[in-house]
Amino acid sequence: MTKFEGKVALVTGAASGVGRATSRQMVAQGAKVFGIDINKEGLDLVVDELGADFKSAVCDISNREASQAAVAECVTTFGKLDIVANVAGVVKSHHVTDVDEATWRLIMGVNLDGMFWITQAAIPHLLETGGNIVNVASNAGFMGQAYTVPYCAAKGAVINMTRALAMEYIKTDLRVNAIAPGWDEYRDDRKLSCS
Repeated sequence: MTKFEGKVALVTGAASGVGRATSRQMVAQGAKVFGIDINKEGLDLVVDELGADFKSAVCDISNREASQAAVAECVTTFGKLDIVANVAGVVKSHHVTDVDEATWRLIMGVNLDGMFWITQAAIPHLLETGGNIVNVASNAGFMGQAYTVPYCAAKGAVINMTRALAMEYIKTDLRVNAIAPGWDEYRDDRKLSCS
């Protein structure tokens, strides 16, 4: 028996990067994975790679209704939900004075709002299974870094949202944690340069 045998996981940002790697490892360890991403072509590649244990839906997690629908589709597809891996993220490098509203909204929408909407929709299902939420944070949320102010702000909020959720559900079987992973072999944006 493998670590995630019989478990159902929802992974955001599953089309690439850490989300794709997370999906791959969870399937390898016995889980059924429902991957969501805005990138349909990337999701199709992961479906081809991982087979029947990976189902997917295109979803803009920054939209509350779309997030609710994706969680509902996951539960309909696999019958339950045990794990949420909130992995989706966007980072863009700019001088703070060059950050426009669209960039700010994109980074906050994916890194923070989307994580909140997915979590909010998933919690009732996770309470039924004694599930787990794993939020991908970043060292940038602890320490900050130049030229990525919106990203640092979003990831700092993720860290405190995770703490608050853990405290809110401390008397249940629901666990809420955050991790701050490094680079992975699937990233195609390793070089951050200030434009």
